[in-house]
Amino acid sequence: MRRTIEYLFELVEANTPCAVCAVTASFAITGCLRFIWE
Repeated sequence: MRRTIEYLFELVEANTPCAVCAVTASFAITGCLRFIWE
């Protein structure tokens, strides 16, 4: 598991703009799901 996280961090450092988009998208999806769930 730890190796996967380190690998992900390397990917994030390699494409920061892409990572920012991915994080924003995941937060948006999580927010939508929570909103639908309640």
